[in-house]
Order: sequence, then C-alpha cells, then structure tokens
Amino acid sequence: MVSDNTQEHKTAKGTRKERALNRKREILDAASKVFSEKGFHGATTAEIAKEAGVAEGTVFRYFKTKKDILISLTGTIAVDSLVSVLLKSEGKSDAEVLLGFLEQHTTFFRKNLDVIRLLLYEAQFHDEVRDMFVKEIAGRITGIIETYIRKRVANGRFRKDIDPQVAARAFLGLFASFVTWIDVFRMQADERKSLETLVELFLNGIRQRD
Repeated sequence: MVSDNTQEHKTAKGTRKERALNRKREILDAASKVFSEKGFHGATTAEIAKEAGVAEGTVFRYFKTKKDILISLTGTIAVDSLVSVLLKSEGKSDAEVLLGFLEQHTTFFRKNLDVIRLLLYEAQFHDEVRDMFVKEIAGRITGIIETYIRKRVANGRFRKDIDPQVAARAFLGLFASFVTWIDVFRMQADERKSLETLVELFLNGIRQRD
C-alpha cells in the first residue's frame, strides 16, 4: 500500500512538473509573438521574458540561448511528433505510416505557420539561423525518414537501387509542395485524398516490384 506521504510526494512532484511545462509553454508562446514582431535577431530574451510575465533569469532556466527557444518552437515538436508516428508503425502498412506522418505534420505546420515563415525568412539572411535549421530541424527529420526507408530497403520492401537519403528528401519535398499549395496559395482540394495520392505516388516509385 502506498503511504499518504508517498502519495503526496508523487502528487507534488507531478504538480511541479506540470507547472514547469506550463511555464515553458508560456515562454514559447511569448517568444513566438516577439519573434514575429521583431524577427529573430531583433528580439531579445528580456523582451520575451516581459511578454511572458517572468524574470529574464527564468527564461534562461528553461532555455540556454535565444537559438534554443527558436529550435524548441518548431524543431523539437516536429521531430518528437515524427518519432511518435514511427514508433507506432508496427503492424501498419507503409502507406498508413507515411499518411499518418503527413496528416500530423500538416496539422503541426498550420498551428506554427507564423514561426515557420519567420524561420525560413531569417535563414535567407543569417547563416546562424540557416545552419540551425539545416542541422536541428530539416536534417533530423530527413534522417528519421531516411532510416525508415533504409530499413525497408534492407527487408526487401523498397528497391535496393534507391538512395535512402535522396528518397527521404524527395518525400519531404512533396510534402513541402503540398503545404505550399494548400496553405500559402490557398488552392482548394480534398486534403485527405490529396495526401493519400501523394503517398501513393511516392511509394509507386520506391516499392520493390514483383
């Protein structure tokens, strides 16, 4: 039987963790607003702290640098969600796994569109932001998809003459084009059917033929 003191300790620990997560989310929300208004290099941690209603030292308790804040706004969430999809891929077809990834990331991009636009804009002019985007976000996501494809090549599901890295980039390129057409150019389409078609086009080019 769990004693009352032990239960209270667990509850308090859980409460502290929840408070920390909420505070981190508040800082990220504030950073998103400040970044959108002033750009990455124009924003300061002091302004982010003020917007979040906390001391600047509190910001540094959760994030070592301003760059870490920007990474957390997009990269960490994107990568974690992708890993989550692939961890649940056991027993599913490739089409189901890739469709799940696309649906989840379409939702993610919509929720974070302003920050993603800011990140891509800043990357054009600042090497630091561009290198961070390539290494921490695009590179990591591509690497995860590449590993998935490499495993399918090894077990004979995908063609052996396919370069997994190129295939991963091609798949993400198709996805980026889809998001651009739908959310930037406002093209009308049946989203579910469009994503299914995208996955089908990709798999028909990479699958091992009988």
